[in-house]
Amino acid sequence: MVADIKKWEKWELWERGVRGYFPPENFVMVDHPREYVDRYSEANEKPDYTFRIRETGEEFYVECKYRSNIIGDMVDVCKVRQIYRYRDQAKQKAFYIFLYLDCSGDRRGYYFFPLSVVKNCKLFYSRIKNYRVDLGSFDFFTARRAGEIPE
Repeated sequence: MVADIKKWEKWELWERGVRGYFPPENFVMVDHPREYVDRYSEANEKPDYTFRIRETGEEFYVECKYRSNIIGDMVDVCKVRQIYRYRDQAKQKAFYIFLYLDCSGDRRGYYFFPLSVVKNCKLFYSRIKNYRVDLGSFDFFTARRAGEIPE
């Protein structure tokens, strides 16, 4: 139980940090991560965040992922049951994954990409390497206009 709480705290810090890249002057935070509880909650089936662009009213999901290793060229993005749920949710709104790879070497970093990049639960690093973002200058609108993030 203690190990689970520490793992949850690490994820929670990453998730809370992500929302800083969607400033309140441009985005309404419609839904956000749930608190850790020691039993399953259906609320955890939702993506981590739902944001609405203030200017257009468009809503989209952001799922935060923290991974600490890559095996060969493979990144384990999600579980089988999650990919099916994500695809169902993506039928309602645009769905993005904000991934932090905390591993050694030049692959360590932050990646922001549409769910459509994920064909199954494991993903070749080569599929996401072009979606690497610099957190110091990350801007959703700039990336979208440049075609880095499809609309």
